[in-house]
Amino acid sequence: MKTANSKQQTAKLLVIVLFALLTFNACKKEEVLKQEPQTNLTAEQQHRAKINQEAALLMAKIVKDLAVRQEIYQSVRAITSKHEWRDEAVYFKEILPNKWNTILDKPSKIAEAIYNELGITANANARTLATQTLIDELVENDVEFYFPYHEDYPTPETFAVTYQDEIKEEENDGWKIEGDDEEELAAILVNETLALQEPVLVIGQFDNNRIAPIEIYEEVDPYDPNSGSTSGSGTTTSSTSTILDPMYVNLGRFKYTSDHEGFLMGGPEFRFYIAKAPLNINNSNSTVNASNLQGRNFSRKDKGKWFTLNYIWDHSWNILEFNQVFGIYEDDGGLKEWINLNINVEAEIAGIRIPFSVNINIGNKDDHVGHTTYDRIMFYNTNKLNSNLGNGTEQSWPIYNMNGVQFTLPIIY
Repeated sequence: MKTANSKQQTAKLLVIVLFALLTFNACKKEEVLKQEPQTNLTAEQQHRAKINQEAALLMAKIVKDLAVRQEIYQSVRAITSKHEWRDEAVYFKEILPNKWNTILDKPSKIAEAIYNELGITANANARTLATQTLIDELVENDVEFYFPYHEDYPTPETFAVTYQDEIKEEENDGWKIEGDDEEELAAILVNETLALQEPVLVIGQFDNNRIAPIEIYEEVDPYDPNSGSTSGSGTTTSSTSTILDPMYVNLGRFKYTSDHEGFLMGGPEFRFYIAKAPLNINNSNSTVNASNLQGRNFSRKDKGKWFTLNYIWDHSWNILEFNQVFGIYEDDGGLKEWINLNINVEAEIAGIRIPFSVNINIGNKDDHVGHTTYDRIMFYNTNKLNSNLGNGTEQSWPIYNMNGVQFTLPIIY
């Protein structure tokens, strides 16, 4: 028979065991929650994030060298001046092979510092598999270092360095040298606010989905009196044209006040699409696929500025094409898929008004800025020089607004 004392000891033991089990389960739950953000990443994405992180830590160490900092600025400045479509970023493959900066066409101090920091010497036998693998990864996977707002820092005294981790888009942990000995790395949170105050480097991929401009169409400048228009003036519609005549419309001026792109992803890449009902198709076809106009890449410093695009929106908008769609998305890549916009465009075919639903082809990572359906008669009657449709005018044409982007649609004739 158990005594009262033994019963108390047994009860205490049960309490201890129960507390231990609860604590163990709680720890397991916390551990799972900490790991949860990584479960959505593929093995390839996790590996890419790891390479970016290693490269960022490496760059955070070598930017103590003035020559390295100067080459970073000079390289970014040179590549953006030469290729307007490029972001403020440089590929490691443009500086690491043979330790030669192909942008500046001279030996690379950045490459030399990276090799020295990794302990890679001219002796191939001294190279470890890990260090050489990192070099190969940076070159073969198109990894870049990104210097946003570089024009504000022509003589950077230091850098805060972070990286793309495939999850965060606006801010991430990074490093910055502190102390007089320039050896101690301090942890720092890197975001756009910091980049507007001091030089920042981000390691990742920034130009992989950028496109070099291709001159597919003859561009007509609606702001140039000697450009294109058969009426002899690019700033007004032809005095002989009427609503019955086909309309030639440009995507003229463009400005964005919202990046539609996370800071750690670089500058935005806006893509434009149009869709209208076809006039020469069998009536049984009830859908139409949108077609893309030429896109335009921007840097974050471009936000709030007007740019002249002069992309042909429609060189022959027929009176029987009653309306059409114009839309914008910010290109982040990913798996392309066709999406129905749940709207119709209409045209008269064989005397019958036929509606067509509209599909767009867009990546699953893309940010769809928005779309608008323009009625042809309303557009012709309201989209006039010096007409303010509620958003003001830009170079005399009405401004249209769509979720943080603004543009004009000049009628050439």
